[in-house]
Amino acid sequence: MNKYGSNLFGYEILYVATNEIELNEKEKEFIILFDSRNNEKGYNIAPGGTGGNMWEGITPEERAIRIEKQITNQVKSYSIERKAKLSENMKKMRADKEKSKKNRDIHSERMKIYNKNPNVKRHCTPVLCVENNQIFKSIKKLSLHLNMNIQIVQYYLTKIDPIIKGLHYKKLR
Repeated sequence: MNKYGSNLFGYEILYVATNEIELNEKEKEFIILFDSRNNEKGYNIAPGGTGGNMWEGITPEERAIRIEKQITNQVKSYSIERKAKLSENMKKMRADKEKSKKNRDIHSERMKIYNKNPNVKRHCTPVLCVENNQIFKSIKKLSLHLNMNIQIVQYYLTKIDPIIKGLHYKKLR
């Protein structure tokens, strides 16, 4: 609704559930009934209920389309109006000095905790390109080389035989 504007959406009560479990099941049924995971018919990316796996029940072709859309959405430029609105919101946030300081302090504390955690993976895994034996020091370096979002590259590398842009890659650790 944020993307398209709430005025473009209507609502209608389709079912009244008596508890949360029933509500989640009906949500899943309606998503299937209205085929709302289909980009041309609806806006759901997950099967419903309590969130769910957005990759569940879709074909590899649909998966590739969604990944490509995610990539293109991350590099798109905003309209002048959107930039102005974002700028105005940032000015409002910065105007409240007390809230701004509090947010910085919270972020600083979170980063201290994050950086102290030895179990945090920081994209430091070296990756080998099988075809040309090129070794990338990290997933981040590979993502920069491929000009792809790091999360997308990580996703591909979780596959049994990861192929990215026609080449096979292998994590070395």
